[in-house]
Amino acid sequence: MTPRSCVVLGCARNGTSVSTAVIAGLTGHRLGPALLPPDQWNRGGYFESELVNAINDELLGRLPSVTPWVPAPRHRYLSAVPADQVAFGPAPEDMRHSMAELTGQHPFCLKDPRFCYTLTAWEPYLDDALRVCVFRDPESAARSLVRFGSEVSAVPIDREIALEIWRLAYASVLSQVSRGEWLFVDVDTFGATRTRKRLEAAIGAPLAWHLFDASRVGGEPGRGRADLPENTRELYDDLLARS
Repeated sequence: MTPRSCVVLGCARNGTSVSTAVIAGLTGHRLGPALLPPDQWNRGGYFESELVNAINDELLGRLPSVTPWVPAPRHRYLSAVPADQVAFGPAPEDMRHSMAELTGQHPFCLKDPRFCYTLTAWEPYLDDALRVCVFRDPESAARSLVRFGSEVSAVPIDREIALEIWRLAYASVLSQVSRGEWLFVDVDTFGATRTRKRLEAAIGAPLAWHLFDASRVGGEPGRGRADLPENTRELYDDLLARS
């Protein structure tokens, strides 16, 4: 049986890389050409295609970010766009051709945090591909974004900005759930039997759980929620309920 194609999305620094490694590690999913190399921020690799990133970065460049800077090209995964402002006109012909090629080789597993905003532009090409939304607790994600953003952003990212990047990314995701089939996964539960069974059943194949390093990602679901801004806490509770 051929494993199901999928798209993996979630705010940056939320476990999408390890999730993609687990999904694609044994299944033969096609990740796209020219994968990003590992670096000090992700020593296990990103599992992102440079072509997918380039398409999504171009699309995101059309949207207004409410962060206090305009994210530089290649770093637009740090955008923060209100869901009601996410809209795309017709894509150029060469972009449409690339989208069709990338999704025409089954099974595919395309991963990019930018999909939180750009997935709607890919919808004509996804057919029955599973949308896998990965998240972690916002406080841990924000701490990681603050450290990571200090290296790549023109303006330092503080906790407030990081939480807003997190909130708006997932608010955009939730605005799209009426299209296609979705699976929400709390990466803090990757060690749990229930999560593993859900993901394997949805993909239709045994997955590479040996690639999951619990010392790097994972913890108590729902931790740190008491100190979150109300709108972030409510969104986090929604994600937890869906997972």
